[in-house]
Amino acid sequence: MNTKLIKLEDMTGKHCIINTTCISSVIESHIGGEDCITVKMTDKSEIDLDMTIEEFYNLINE
Repeated sequence: MNTKLIKLEDMTGKHCIINTTCISSVIESHIGGEDCITVKMTDKSEIDLDMTIEEFYNLINE
């Protein structure tokens, strides 16, 4: 996979930049009753995003 930096807004409204080579996994989660995903990074940090896994992978594979 090519390295790609993606600027997104997490569930709290904070802007974050995701380096696609640092993603270790993406899981479905539910925060406050909302369906969302949690992106786990190789540095053990996690980013919660208001989108589906399919939407996320479409975004990083554009």
